[in-house]
Amino acid sequence: MIGRLKEALSEGHPSLEGDLVEARTELERVVRHSHQVQEGLEQLFQADQVKRRQIEEMSQQLSELQREQNEAGPQRVEALEQELVSVKKYLSEKSAELETVLCELERYFVQSRQQLIMINKYEKLQEKTAAILQSNIFG
Repeated sequence: MIGRLKEALSEGHPSLEGDLVEARTELERVVRHSHQVQEGLEQLFQADQVKRRQIEEMSQQLSELQREQNEAGPQRVEALEQELVSVKKYLSEKSAELETVLCELERYFVQSRQQLIMINKYEKLQEKTAAILQSNIFG
């Protein structure tokens, strides 16, 4: 368009000079606008690249965490099973100790019962002896 306007101007059409100035102004505005659009597109492209890198990094972190979780899962289960075995052993030992203590308590109870019976017999024997002595002394 500018080329045709220049041709028409060089052929002596003075009325086209205003159109030529207007066309140049419009062209400069379009060029400025295209530069602004290009800058905006470049910024969007850079922002998109940053976001893509962030997404990649997060995906890698997620994969790493999932891998660690998968690896740690069986190890954690194994550790818990070992702890459970240890607790069962401890409880078994304590149960055996408790059984021993209960047996000892039962033995002491039986001895105590036997001693109580002996004490009762002794007291009755003492009462009889005291009664015999009293009847022989006063009697």
